[in-house]
Amino acid sequence: MQSMTWAHVLNLPSFVVNMAECSERLALTQDRLSKAGFTQLHRWDAVDARDPVQLGNGWNMVGNPAFAKTDAEFIEYKGKQGCFLSHILLWQHIIDNGIEIANVFEDDVCFHNQWHELAHKYWEATPRDWDVLYMGSQIDYMMPSHIMRTPVFCTHAYVITLEGARKCLSATLGDPDGVRTIDCMLIDAMKADLMGVKPCPFNWYAWNGTLFADPAAFTKWEKRNSGLVFQDIELGTYVREWQ
Repeated sequence: MQSMTWAHVLNLPSFVVNMAECSERLALTQDRLSKAGFTQLHRWDAVDARDPVQLGNGWNMVGNPAFAKTDAEFIEYKGKQGCFLSHILLWQHIIDNGIEIANVFEDDVCFHNQWHELAHKYWEATPRDWDVLYMGSQIDYMMPSHIMRTPVFCTHAYVITLEGARKCLSATLGDPDGVRTIDCMLIDAMKADLMGVKPCPFNWYAWNGTLFADPAAFTKWEKRNSGLVFQDIELGTYVREWQ
């Protein structure tokens, strides 16, 4: 990865997590990704948590792990379970197919208005020892730095290595307390690392785009839009709608 250029990143397999019925979201997101420079786009079939058969099959595929008792929303909202499974099963796909590195996007992303000017510079400034690189995220522990190793929420735009997929899959499914909201599992591992409690099983960095103000970050979903890839609030979310 040391010699990988930004052009290489744009030509990596880019998976768009999308439910079958959401064809308009997929078309919009794929158009935005193409305009951002990503070339190898693949739709990843998200788990539709409204379908009990599909949801049950998803849990069967990952060994039916116990649910953590500390996350009532994960138990209550099937949409959160569908989100969890969609990413977990994609990591398994990356592992099974030996994909060395891939981009992962959810189907509600949009890009910073200076994306083409900034993204390659952020890439060049990012250390190459990561397993997961967040191009977009929610940064709660903000520092005046472009590249940050700080706990982050959100899984709408990240790059993950093959080894990163192995580490994240093992860390989530192997948690002795059980599985829960995927953002929470990942950020808690980051927090424990930075607090000196327990090393994070994966190494990560996050891009901080707030140093370059973009009105879209504030008019769409400010809290989620700390990076260079945003979530478009106008498209909505399903994670808390399905019980």
